[in-house]
Amino acid sequence: VVAIQFMDHILFNAGATLKDVRNDRETSSVTMATFSGVTVDDDDTLHVSRRFRAYIVGLKLGSLSILFASPLWTRINVAPLQLGFLAIIAIASVCLTAHAVTMKRFDRPEFGRRWVRQEAMGKLLIPLLLFPLIGVWASLFLVAMPFAWFLLFNALLYRRGTTLNSGF
Repeated sequence: VVAIQFMDHILFNAGATLKDVRNDRETSSVTMATFSGVTVDDDDTLHVSRRFRAYIVGLKLGSLSILFASPLWTRINVAPLQLGFLAIIAIASVCLTAHAVTMKRFDRPEFGRRWVRQEAMGKLLIPLLLFPLIGVWASLFLVAMPFAWFLLFNALLYRRGTTLNSGF
């Protein structure tokens, strides 16, 4: 779980640098996106380098590999139905990640929405994997907590609960 969370955290932070790539380039900041050669033209055309895509997709696939291999060395008994749900959510997570890093036009709010969707899908995997060990209520808590946290703090900070702020 720690390895999966660590890789997902690096993935989220590295991918999130894409939404700031224009300002980071202008200020010569070194982020994963700028280091990997991501650029934005004057006409808002986004050029995501193969190196950046490979890094992001590699992190996602590495995280999923650990997730699916973990029952082999742990005492987690994965039921066939549970494995099916894990596979469906994992495929959706990879597709949403690919959808986010293949944008052609630089649109910061749209990238933010795409990136949050892929992150939310990824957050479902660990509770579903741990379901036999931790039970229904703990799994539901782990699934609901990131969403509740987002809604609560968005409401407190920006006075609206369900939309991203304009700076995202």
